[in-house]
Amino acid sequence: MEVKNVQTLAKDKNEFVSSIIANSKGNVLLFKRNKNLRLDPGKFDFCSGHMKNGEVPMQSMLREIFEEMGLRYEQLSYMDKITDLETPHPKLKGTLTHLYYIELDIPIEKVNDIIQNVEEPELEDAEFLKDVDELKEKMQLEKENFRMEYTEQMKKALEELKEIINKRKQQKGEKECERK
Repeated sequence: MEVKNVQTLAKDKNEFVSSIIANSKGNVLLFKRNKNLRLDPGKFDFCSGHMKNGEVPMQSMLREIFEEMGLRYEQLSYMDKITDLETPHPKLKGTLTHLYYIELDIPIEKVNDIIQNVEEPELEDAEFLKDVDELKEKMQLEKENFRMEYTEQMKKALEELKEIINKRKQQKGEKECERK
């Protein structure tokens, strides 16, 4: 797996990690939280969670990916930190979220099977959206159904994500041309 923007400093426990996951075509994975959870049951969300004391952001993100999706580091195609932003959740104002992009090429049926079979399922359903623009539109039109708010910082982060995905597609296209 190719990894970019690794942080080495340990962070404090009032920080969070979150990942926007897409496949190599740019389809964005959106999850629905388990309806039995105490916090925000049934809301749309990304794979995310609290950082534990002494963890660095990437370490926390990989732990959350394993806990919520049952996936290990080796199964991810690519990981890049998009940005740090104020946590876009009304109850967590003033805290920091480290937002990552993860590329993962797994069929949606397999994703749903995996998330339903983790030890303590926090996510109960997943769907692929066409692209980042569809995610932005859905976040704006269905804001009451999302755990995260569509803030100005989130808007900028999603624009950065579009650039990362487009650059990845371009690089893959160039590699394909080199092979021919």
